[in-house]
Amino acid sequence: MLLEEYINVINAIRSYVNGEKMDQAFCSNLAGAYQICKKHNLTALMAEVLDRTDVDKRSPIYQRWQMEKNQAVYKNVLMDVEREEIIAFFEEKNIWYLLLKGLIIREYYPNPALREMSDNDILVDRKYMKDIYDFMVGRGYSIKGYGTSNHDEYLKKPAYNFEMHRALFDKDDYESWNSYFDNIFDKLTKKSENSLEYVFKEEDFYIYFMVHTYKHYASGGMGLRTILDVYLYLRKNKELDFSYVEKELGKLNIADFEKQFRKLCFDVFSVNKSDAKADWYEGLPTDEKNMLDYIMGAGTYGNLDNLVANKLGDDDDVKKSKFKYVFRRVFPDYKSFKKYHPLICRYKVLVPFGYLFRIIKLPFTGWKRAMAELKAVLRK
Repeated sequence: MLLEEYINVINAIRSYVNGEKMDQAFCSNLAGAYQICKKHNLTALMAEVLDRTDVDKRSPIYQRWQMEKNQAVYKNVLMDVEREEIIAFFEEKNIWYLLLKGLIIREYYPNPALREMSDNDILVDRKYMKDIYDFMVGRGYSIKGYGTSNHDEYLKKPAYNFEMHRALFDKDDYESWNSYFDNIFDKLTKKSENSLEYVFKEEDFYIYFMVHTYKHYASGGMGLRTILDVYLYLRKNKELDFSYVEKELGKLNIADFEKQFRKLCFDVFSVNKSDAKADWYEGLPTDEKNMLDYIMGAGTYGNLDNLVANKLGDDDDVKKSKFKYVFRRVFPDYKSFKKYHPLICRYKVLVPFGYLFRIIKLPFTGWKRAMAELKAVLRK
């Protein structure tokens, strides 16, 4: 995708969220803008932007955009109604709960229904995971790998996807982060006296969201939507205690990342960057420009090139580093293997056969991703 197309999309979104006169430069290449928005989960929001332009409302690309917006809104409505039923069950069974990530961030959007979400994340009292499992399965949900990670993912047609978290992060990969949030009630307040719903204190939600953001950034990247998320959140919460935020993020070794990312969010979306040309981009400091380029190339959930680059690191011996990477992808260490194959690891005699099975099944499942990942390694 051309840099100019990205800049035009960013300028249009900036105009929309800040209530400025609409920048219509992106309309010169609607197909390119559509691809960018699709990659970064901004299609529904940009469909609203498109309504405020002079584009031909009868054109196929406009109709396609509106269809995607309607689908996103429909999915959000379905999820909202279903979530109320799930929450009613929590209240009935005396299960405390905490809404996470997009369910909070979307309320800062000009139209919350246009913040696209693939799922709803909810932290719950882990003592009741089996009760929740029985309830969700009873409602027709399917689940794969119950109890094998920090969350159980429940799916049901046509578009339902709920992740019930027993912990905020996976214990094997992010033990220090989970330790930080162990005494989570110190960081929460009850939403109301008549409910079992808890909410983060504002600074602590921001800390959690930045840790989650860094997780994605370091493991393959995240998209423009996350920059917009943080900008909208901070624009509304101007009184955050950043001395506390920086001190706490320092304990998690991501304080420098947060400062740079926060500055980038405002440099990209704040109103003093309203020039429709690329001047604001060219004026970014080099480290911010590199970060933005990385994010623009990643999409909402990152990409393989970024993932591979992060895992290869800065090892001077490139060949050795590539070999180690490929070897570990084929033969992961026991902790990683156990995460994805918990049933096999219950019987250690089966573990060698489990590794063999991974290789045998490769041509039949996951072959395309494996080849794409190998190509990404070879490009480095």
